[in-house]
Amino acid sequence: MSTCMPGSSLRFLGPSVKIAIPLSILWGTACSFLAALIVQSTRTLSARRILDDQKEDLTVLASIELCLALITLSIVVVLMRIDCRYDPD
Repeated sequence: MSTCMPGSSLRFLGPSVKIAIPLSILWGTACSFLAALIVQSTRTLSARRILDDQKEDLTVLASIELCLALITLSIVVVLMRIDCRYDPD
């Protein structure tokens, strides 16, 4: 049974506070790691002092990491929105 109000914006965290606290910590950690990966990939793409022989490899790797991190983060946001909108509890 849910202790959150039906229109509450925190419903996606879980049906009760006991479940919401660990889920908040886990989701916060996962999103923080994704944000750190996005920042590091952006910094790598904008770096100008990389050796020429490594620059191409690092650029490709940073581009792939950046795309995957952005896709993952956007999927999390979409799933959270779906959960908030259609979850009956």
